Amino acid sequence: MKKAVILILFLIIMSVKPVCAKTVDELLQEYKQEYSDWKQEQIIQKKVDELVSIYPDKNKANQRIIARAFYLEFDEATARTALEVARNESGFRSNATNINTNNTYDKGCWQINDTHHVSDNIRLNCKKSTEWAINKVKHNGGFGIWVAYHKYVENN
Repeated sequence: MKKAVILILFLIIMSVKPVCAKTVDELLQEYKQEYSDWKQEQIIQKKVDELVSIYPDKNKANQRIIARAFYLEFDEATARTALEVARNESGFRSNATNINTNNTYDKGCWQINDTHHVSDNIRLNCKKSTEWAINKVKHNGGFGIWVAYHKYVENN
């Protein structure tokens, strides 16, 4: 029993010691950074809420994934375009599948075609396929590979 109490006291002292070793200035700096990070996150969340507010509640989680990723990677306008493309391609559904006239399949939120040689693990996962879409937009300089972009978004 006495050894257990000593061990517990030792562990408490060891866990407190690093905190006590920090100066007030260091603790204040950490607090300021955490507050700044929290404040930045609140701004991002507010913008994402704004971006997805115009769409019905169906598949809201996927809408938030797309809005957040494109907003952080590009800007608000590009995030709006991304949301419109994904809405028109799949209705934000991760499991959306379309068989084309050439017998290829489009799958997922972004309706990624077989010809891109992307695994279903990526195509059917909104977060992973959105990362793929961001890379495609960067590489191609826009949303030109998506039919929905030309059909519903480009001139509207």
